[in-house]
Amino acid sequence: MTESSAFAVSRVGQLRMIAEKIEPVLLGMTPGATGYLDDRVMPTDPVMKGVDVHGRIFVTLCLRVTLDTTVAFDGVITVFQRYSDDDKIVVQACNSRQAVRLIEGAATEADMSRLQELITAGKVSEPADAGGRLFKLVSPAKALQAPKA
Repeated sequence: MTESSAFAVSRVGQLRMIAEKIEPVLLGMTPGATGYLDDRVMPTDPVMKGVDVHGRIFVTLCLRVTLDTTVAFDGVITVFQRYSDDDKIVVQACNSRQAVRLIEGAATEADMSRLQELITAGKVSEPADAGGRLFKLVSPAKALQAPKA
């Protein structure tokens, strides 16, 4: 299946299938229209899911990203449905720490596969030609302790 034909498959549908397997749910997300994107979020598990006030599904991940043995990022990212009236666009956002991107722009089929592997296996590596970084799930305490950039 090519990327153009794969794009006909709803990315939001893929995100929903991934989220169905996640138990912890982020509740009480009331600060602002997209409260899960900012520093007010306090995850209690490395991977959590939810639906925002606009009905958009999201998955929040506590990550450590390394390149070789150097830590490039400790923090929280959220992968979410970009528009409430569009089921094709899934993107990544982060808290105020400068995040290394798991997803650049709109998610591709490869991005969704990496997200699934990260959640299932607890870690995923990029191909060397894409930077070769290792994304690993960590505890919320570890992800939130890093100083802001």
